[in-house]
Amino acid sequence: SPHWNDRARACIVGMTAGHHRGHICRAALEAACYQTREIFDAISMDSGVELRALNVDGGGTVNRFMMQFQADMLGVEVVRPVVME
Repeated sequence: SPHWNDRARACIVGMTAGHHRGHICRAALEAACYQTREIFDAISMDSGVELRALNVDGGGTVNRFMMQFQADMLGVEVVRPVVME
């Protein structure tokens, strides 16, 4: 999102013997954060309101790297729930 295309396909290129599954996992986490950034920016632009925080929930919130990466990308506080799923 926000680019819905049911025919979209993907491939991973540039891999070498030095890469491992951790690199692919990190790339997937970063991709989710970039998608969130795109939506966050669209909301700010459409509403004219500067968002100061991102409230998150769901399984990804337990991943500390992902939440920190998201906070760094957005430049706002990422607020996780007290009780995690």
